[in-house]
Amino acid sequence: MPQFKVPQNIDMEDRIIGKFTLKQFGYLAVGGTIAYIALNKLPSPLNIIIGGLLGIMAFAMAVIKIQDKPLPEFLVGLIIYLFKPRERRWKHEAAAGVLINKDRAVKKSDQVVTKKQYSKAELEKVSELVDSHGYSKLEDE
Repeated sequence: MPQFKVPQNIDMEDRIIGKFTLKQFGYLAVGGTIAYIALNKLPSPLNIIIGGLLGIMAFAMAVIKIQDKPLPEFLVGLIIYLFKPRERRWKHEAAAGVLINKDRAVKKSDQVVTKKQYSKAELEKVSELVDSHGYSKLEDE
């Protein structure tokens, strides 16, 4: 039976141009185009600042990895982390004083709780059933 080599790095993206993947090349192409337009269309002192920042940002988005994640994926995770609440609080004021019944709401203070008194024989029977895991001789009685 013939044996075949199974690729081990199937989660790697394909390299399209040189060492760059299609995403990286897209970041470089779009960012470089916007930086080039900014350098040519904006007034003199502003064009170098904005065009340079856009070019550096495009290069960083394509090349830099933080903790083995591409910079755009890391930035999305950072934004989600910053805007999501990290502390959960239970609002117990809404449910503390009211019990929900099928027909109507009943306040806890309106309910009357009565305790049932058990005889010694009933307690012994329940105790024997629990201790014997349900296989008691008292069960037949």
